[in-house]
Amino acid sequence: MMTKLNCVEMKHQGAEKVREKISGLTIAEELRFWQERSVALRKQKERIAEKYTVTATA
Repeated sequence: MMTKLNCVEMKHQGAEKVREKISGLTIAEELRFWQERSVALRKQKERIAEKYTVTATA
């Protein structure tokens, strides 16, 4: 059975999860949270890029 994806609802659910994670954090803690998430995202993007990089052979 195929389900219909609701991208807007998925976005709202993701935003709610983030709000739950950062609620109650101080400004410094929230800043650290976003810095850590940014680093994790960069690493993930690098791993994906390496996985799909094609190298030429002579």
